[in-house]
Amino acid sequence: MIDFALDEELALVAETAQRFSDEQLLPSQRAFEAQRALPEALRREAAQIGFDRIDWPESAGGAGLGALARVLVTERLAAGCPGAALALQPIGAVAQALLAFGGEAALQRHLQPLLARPDARAALVFDARGQWTSDGDALSGHGAWLPTDRIDLLAVLSRDGLRLVTQGIVLTEVPGAGLRAAGASELRVDRAPVEAA
Repeated sequence: MIDFALDEELALVAETAQRFSDEQLLPSQRAFEAQRALPEALRREAAQIGFDRIDWPESAGGAGLGALARVLVTERLAAGCPGAALALQPIGAVAQALLAFGGEAALQRHLQPLLARPDARAALVFDARGQWTSDGDALSGHGAWLPTDRIDLLAVLSRDGLRLVTQGIVLTEVPGAGLRAAGASELRVDRAPVEAA
């Protein structure tokens, strides 16, 4: 028989995220959406709890609880405010992409500096159709909508691997689609320099 019950540690993670969601996010959801942002104190509190690095390895400053913990936290936070759930995890899936392509060294090199800045954001774009183009060490592409108003590190995952961009990222604010608390922007990158993972 297959047992789908959460172990004690993951159950505690889910319970903590649900309590935070019920007490901190749900009552202010409309205000967050109207402001297109979360208060700095709320973001600090979520980071102190460890929501932003729940799936990172312990050796890299995370909780080492893996992807399932990330899913549980995101699901519980989204029950209170979907946009806030994304905004409170400013690195998102970029961490796992860096771990897969460059290991903990890449995680430390590219993400630790971002975490020192409270408003820094990273975004992952999956180029499944090969619409992003490379010209030597330069990358061009477009994303019609991303749930953010800021990107300090853009990771583009394609069949050719993972490409990182920190310069030449142009965001244009667009109306949100129920996730405005995280922001909402159109993304353009035109011959931006690519960094090694």
